[in-house]
Amino acid sequence: MASNQISELESDLFKDTPMLFYLSLRNNLIKNLDDNLFDYSHELVIIRLELNLIECLHKGIFKNLIKLRYLYLSNNRLKVLEPWFDSLESLDILDVSCNQIYEIQNDTFKSIRNLKTLLIFSNQLFEINSETFKGAHNLETLRINANKIKGIYGNFSRDLINLTELDMSENNLSFIEPGFLNGLVKLEILRLYNCSLKNIELYSLVNLKILVLSLNQIEFFSHNLSSLTHLNINNNPLVNLSNPLIHSRNSSLKFLDISNCMLNYIDLSVLTNLTNLESLRIGGNPISLNIQYINYFDKLKVYFR
Repeated sequence: MASNQISELESDLFKDTPMLFYLSLRNNLIKNLDDNLFDYSHELVIIRLELNLIECLHKGIFKNLIKLRYLYLSNNRLKVLEPWFDSLESLDILDVSCNQIYEIQNDTFKSIRNLKTLLIFSNQLFEINSETFKGAHNLETLRINANKIKGIYGNFSRDLINLTELDMSENNLSFIEPGFLNGLVKLEILRLYNCSLKNIELYSLVNLKILVLSLNQIEFFSHNLSSLTHLNINNNPLVNLSNPLIHSRNSSLKFLDISNCMLNYIDLSVLTNLTNLESLRIGGNPISLNIQYINYFDKLKVYFR
């Protein structure tokens, strides 16, 4: 039923297909969904409703979908997220990206305790607080990049105890307290590129493996992140590199990108603790390197572009 210019759906459309497992209504002209549309669809596991004109959903529309695991609502016209998902006890992935969402009501995620992945990027959100993700205890992946977030209030990570991947890139976080990530102890992947950041606290992220901080305003970076394998901090005004980026004795870092950081001086001895380093991207900086330090690394490849 995808890509058929469908604009309306009868409430009993699926009455004779009670064993329906997969439903795709993507790329149509649907604006409204009847409250009783899924009353006979107890076996549904996947619903695709992306690329429609949906502005709002009615509370209870998913009331019988206890087996639903994947719900795709991206590229619609949703403006406010409400507690529409109360009955979706098996929901694993919720995609509401590329809408016009500017508000997430309290308790929206309270009842979907098995939710693992939430995609809410490319919307209009301007703040999040300690109630925004209330109840989302099992959430592992949160992509909230490309919004208009300027305020993070209270302990927003209070319920995100199992989060392993967070993307908040392309938000203006210049006025956010540096310690807003404290408590995300299971986090392994963090993307914060193009956020106008000047400094950030990362000491609680003991399991962090991938960190992307490109296109910010960071002038100094030195952290004890022994588990980190990939650090991308290009296009920041570091200027001088005279302190270890990673000051752990047992650094796991393999990939380092410090290109286009206006570096006019690098004390390469500060890299000697990075014994696992394999790739160093350093292009776009007005410096030359001392070859004796490059030869110190067995597997190191240096890229000047």
